[in-house]
Amino acid sequence: MSRIRAALRSGIPKLLSARMLVYVASGLSTLAIARILGPRAYGLYAAGVAVASVALVLNYFGQDQLFLKGGLDSSTLRLRNAQVGVISICLLGVVAFSWPSISETTQVCALLFGGAIIAQRLLLPFLTQPLFNLNFHQRARREILATGIWPVLGFGLGYAFGHTPVAFASGYLAAAGVLLLGRIHPRDFARVFTDLPFRDFWKGLPFAISGAFYVIYFQSDVAVLGSMTTAHVVGLYAAATSLLGVSLLLSTLLTNDVMRTRLYKLEPGTSAFQQTARSTGVMVTLLGLGIGGVVAGGAHLLLVLVFGSAFGSATVYLQIFGLAIAIYYVSNWCSNILIAAGSINRVVATQCFLAVVNVVGNILLIPHFGAAGSAWMTVGCEALGAVIFAVVLFLRGYLTVSSHGRRS
Repeated sequence: MSRIRAALRSGIPKLLSARMLVYVASGLSTLAIARILGPRAYGLYAAGVAVASVALVLNYFGQDQLFLKGGLDSSTLRLRNAQVGVISICLLGVVAFSWPSISETTQVCALLFGGAIIAQRLLLPFLTQPLFNLNFHQRARREILATGIWPVLGFGLGYAFGHTPVAFASGYLAAAGVLLLGRIHPRDFARVFTDLPFRDFWKGLPFAISGAFYVIYFQSDVAVLGSMTTAHVVGLYAAATSLLGVSLLLSTLLTNDVMRTRLYKLEPGTSAFQQTARSTGVMVTLLGLGIGGVVAGGAHLLLVLVFGSAFGSATVYLQIFGLAIAIYYVSNWCSNILIAAGSINRVVATQCFLAVVNVVGNILLIPHFGAAGSAWMTVGCEALGAVIFAVVLFLRGYLTVSSHGRRS
């Protein structure tokens, strides 16, 4: 009970609730867009979002994780994030115009939504500071609320623009621009081009690569489907993956946001490190089994209730994803322990391998089994990743008493 009271006093529940608000707002906006557009038009939009996500795989170039580990101050983080934005714009243009066999609508959606992502990320310094302190102060409330408003405002503007795939992507870009007003100072933009942009960037590279393969792993299937199947199939599959993403939220909150941030401050192999990791592990394993079972058992009902009867044909994809959910909760827990313990290079190597296997597997299976083959590829990669991470954890001894202070 004392631990529970201490957690309540720390502000963690409020912070997690605020983060959940952001995810829920984004999820509700996505399902509203899907219901309005229908499977085919939503497929064009979802493929554009996936291509944009793949183009921006390097995310924050790992600068957010350097900040969490105490390697950057807030002003430097803000500058670095703006510099990353400039680089990301260039990458987005190259990928969007060179992606094979996608329609012009998908291409335009990729450019617009990618621009919105880049603009929205400029709020990062305000969101990372409260996470670093595991606190929920007044400024954090204001900025997290702004981030939660972004998808809702983007949906509203997109609907006003004409409720088409391009209109909704334009709405998100316009919403990100509105939220940035008053938060970016001219002198910050001047420093973007006067300070050395790549100075010490390499320190965050392992984190950037890790996040990149995570995005490739979860977005490449929709992007590949966009090049190899019809927009209608992409729309059905994207609806199932949206529910998959929502089902993984608790894992992200408990392991990435809370457990890993706490483990950064503890010595690997110590009793405090082990206790924190193990207690979280039991919780996320039970949650994964429960959520995965509910999703698999109620797949058709969930799709019809959330997206409408037009998306009922995606039931088989979501049933397959139910198994992937249960495995992911364990896999994500293992990988975050390794990252916090200093073995990020092993995690990056594994994620690189899994990303390659996933992309190649999708290219080979989709022509023969369609989108179902892509869904089963997700399950296979999750299972393979969980086994690899668990074996590395066992060999490194981070959760056993005999490994006091051991690092990679």
